[in-house]
Amino acid sequence: MTQVAFDTLKFAHRLKDSGMPSEQAEANSDALNEAWMLATRDLATKADVRELRGDMQALDSKLDRKISEVRGEISEVRGEISEVRGEIHAISGEVRSVRWVLVLIVALLVIPMVKSFFP
Repeated sequence: MTQVAFDTLKFAHRLKDSGMPSEQAEANSDALNEAWMLATRDLATKADVRELRGDMQALDSKLDRKISEVRGEISEVRGEISEVRGEIHAISGEVRSVRWVLVLIVALLVIPMVKSFFP
């Protein structure tokens, strides 16, 4: 990061010219310079911002690709769910058929037994 220049000598001269004692002007100049350096040391430069924008665009592209992949996987899962529903429907029909066959078998076994009790 680039520091913004602060001319401490020029600032001290201005203070002296306005009537401030030399030592006090230099102390104020040094203190202001130190405060300025602390305040501006973490500021982003235009190059930093450009780099960050590039990183953000790359991340955005990567996220778009990942979102597309996830959407594709969701579509696959939906297709599989539809297949499973179809299989369940088919099995349900088979179960109904088996149930009627079992009812018929039970009826064929029970009717002769009932007839034997009521001659």
